[in-house]
Amino acid sequence: MHIEFYEQPHWLVSYLECSRHFVAALPDLVGCGATLYLESYQEREELLPYLKKHRVPPDAIEPVSTGGSQRPVWIEHLLLSNDLVSDLESYYSGWYYTLADHIHCYRNGQTLFWFHDAFTGGELQIAAQIPEERVARFCHAVAPTYRQVLSELKHTATD
Repeated sequence: MHIEFYEQPHWLVSYLECSRHFVAALPDLVGCGATLYLESYQEREELLPYLKKHRVPPDAIEPVSTGGSQRPVWIEHLLLSNDLVSDLESYYSGWYYTLADHIHCYRNGQTLFWFHDAFTGGELQIAAQIPEERVARFCHAVAPTYRQVLSELKHTATD
């Protein structure tokens, strides 16, 4: 699965500041059972006790290409569940922490969202097939605004 949301209609969410609220709102946005793909350029060993039991079995992992120029040193594929959210909320325990540098979510070969440079200025792009009501509820919990992007592809005169 290659992630190129900028070529497809999608929801674009403004700057997110709190990874704790983001994680708590995910089950309502994409539903439990989706796979979260976390990628970072530094080790996140402190998270492993909270994530270990939520790993996707190796035979169920879908290939993900994020198009990044750097090679990540830490990658996890996690099954999104209420238990994962609860475990991560226990880890956060009231303080701010960035979950990963890049966070993506997919299910059955379809990308549900793409979040590069998570919590450091990157924009969250949510698949157009996610109903606006869910996007609005998610944004109410985590960010002030969102908008629909129909396409940002540039067409040349020869198209």
